Amino acid sequence: MTSSLSTPVRIPPLYLPFSSSLHPEHETIDHETASWAEQHGLGSEDLRKRITTRAPSGKFAARLLPHGKREVVRLLADCNFWLFAFDDGCCEEGKTGKHPGELAAVMSRMLRAAQTHDVAALAGDPLATALRDLGGRIAQYATPGQSARWVNNLREYFMAAVWEAHYRENGSLPTVDDYTILRLHTSGGLMLPVWVEMGLGIELHPLEADNVAVRAANEMAAFVASWDNDLISHHKESRSGGYYVNAVRVVQQERALTAEEAVAEVIRQRDRVLMLYNRLTQDLRSWGSPQLRQYLTCVDSCLRGSVEWQLASARYNPPEDPADLPTCVLDTSTTAETSVPLPIPAISWWWTIPSPYRGVNRGPTVEQGITR
Repeated sequence: MTSSLSTPVRIPPLYLPFSSSLHPEHETIDHETASWAEQHGLGSEDLRKRITTRAPSGKFAARLLPHGKREVVRLLADCNFWLFAFDDGCCEEGKTGKHPGELAAVMSRMLRAAQTHDVAALAGDPLATALRDLGGRIAQYATPGQSARWVNNLREYFMAAVWEAHYRENGSLPTVDDYTILRLHTSGGLMLPVWVEMGLGIELHPLEADNVAVRAANEMAAFVASWDNDLISHHKESRSGGYYVNAVRVVQQERALTAEEAVAEVIRQRDRVLMLYNRLTQDLRSWGSPQLRQYLTCVDSCLRGSVEWQLASARYNPPEDPADLPTCVLDTSTTAETSVPLPIPAISWWWTIPSPYRGVNRGPTVEQGITR
């Protein structure tokens, strides 16, 4: 680290009272994903090397789906590599990242490639070709409903990325409330439910998947995952020398805090949400089908596995400029638990949902679930 750089802001250990594991074939999947990215020409050679060496997607997918089907873990690794290549090369570092209109046009074409993976949409475009390949392979392991949800998740990710480009173009920052909405989608956290179902070889019954409490639990998990990523990536982003938007920076500006105070506030927010998530999922497990319980256990593991992968990644802790990141996680929170909602209107409804048991038809279809 050069003397011109300030001392990194310390990120203390994060509260994550879950167990995690690692898919045994992560190294092989890493090599396969790197070869797939090279075959499709994703980004520049330098960008591919940077992602492969500093953010190995195979190990990331192996952390999220440690007991998942091998083919789906590989698919998730490829998809994660694609998202890194698109976000780094097209949004954050590319010229279109500062022009929302141009970015919207690019993303609309990309979405068409994902929707029509059997048609040569955007032939010759490496990102579109790779995305079309992903869509076709996902259709092999997903139900029609899961494939449709994946495309819809991608659409929401694209819409949020265009919104973020608006702030990048103006050099401005969103409010904490707007950033919360934006980040739920740009983090990819709301894509997780489809991957968990695919990896486990199940599909939640609509009476469970569309239950307001299950939807809230999915959003809470996405919030915690995105705030965790913002804490861990703050060092990398703040050192980039360019525009960046991050929960720590947004909270710091809106509340006139120091960086250290903003980190503490972001941790308090994610701890509050995680404690609410734990209470809600405990209730869900008391009445849910075996598939729902299996699903929630995997989501728990994903939250911890994602953080463990990030803490070990040179993408967020470069050896040439080390970040002050934790080396462990906590089983208990230092934040006081309370039933009072966070002052973030976009998510305050999480604290008002009734018990998920009320009004639910627990017929045999729900109890059995759908197994593929």
